[in-house]
Amino acid sequence: MVCYAVAFHMAYPSKPPLHAERPSVEVSEQQREEPLRQHEAGIRAAVEGLSVESVAQKMSGLGLEISRALNGRTEQVKPYSPQR
Repeated sequence: MVCYAVAFHMAYPSKPPLHAERPSVEVSEQQREEPLRQHEAGIRAAVEGLSVESVAQKMSGLGLEISRALNGRTEQVKPYSPQR
């Protein structure tokens, strides 16, 4: 029996570099800060007209609405008392 060893070079896919080139820190910092600035500006615009007094007044109004709704439910759910 005769064995022949055949040597040939197999092509392997190239590996990515160990340290990929990173964008400059300044550019990525600016890219992160801009959406944060826009988000902050949107929040500031949304709460611009709010004050402690207006929030307290709204909460008081909601408390009154809840009280009325519960009172209406109490009237509907009165326990049954048979006539004697």
